[in-house]
Amino acid sequence: MTSSSIYHNKDYSDIKIFAGANEGVQQCFDLHRVIITAKSKYFAAACKECFQEGKTKEISLDIESHIFEIIAKWMYECEIDLFGESFDADTVIAVYAGADYLQIADMKVDILRQLGKVYIDSQRHFGADKLDPYVFTRDLFVYAHMSEWESLRACVRCLVKSWYILPGEIVKLAKEEPATTLFMAVLIEVFQEALDTEICGPCRTTKEYVTGMQCQSCRKRLCSKPLLVSAEHLK
Repeated sequence: MTSSSIYHNKDYSDIKIFAGANEGVQQCFDLHRVIITAKSKYFAAACKECFQEGKTKEISLDIESHIFEIIAKWMYECEIDLFGESFDADTVIAVYAGADYLQIADMKVDILRQLGKVYIDSQRHFGADKLDPYVFTRDLFVYAHMSEWESLRACVRCLVKSWYILPGEIVKLAKEEPATTLFMAVLIEVFQEALDTEICGPCRTTKEYVTGMQCQSCRKRLCSKPLLVSAEHLK
């Protein structure tokens, strides 16, 4: 029996999850503790018999039912497609936020990995007259944490590689919302990595961009002179 068929088979379910912002219209999901506790630290704690939920085998969540359905299916199938033809920015952010609330770390990593791939391979959701990829990533990172730095940085690397941003826009992003501190920290480190790789020290203060391993300002191979700001200063 596949994980997908287990999700749809209610015969052996042993816990009820009620999802919905309004308790009066919550949707019931008949799930399996052995699966959801393995994926979610939240459920692993809630299902312990020392808690009321562990005794009643019922848990109520303040998460919209259609959002939790996506999360529940991921816990069974370990795959998700949030960036297909039915892509909706608000849904992606809500799912990511829900995964954060339920402490499903692997799902958050999966979403960031897919987002990075979308930034590299596809432009159908982002760009001129569409969703700003930097604003979208910033809003997503509101639900991220320092402990997830590696996966956050990998996603932002793909963003920076594929989408140009004006310096003034970076300042605007930083000022718009106090909760963007983590996003800005990751963004700065990624830009710093690019500078440390491709611009020699004497040319660091110029505004030209570089290609390959040649500094476009002095047209020389990258030298070994000390950089004005090194990656070590960020640690």
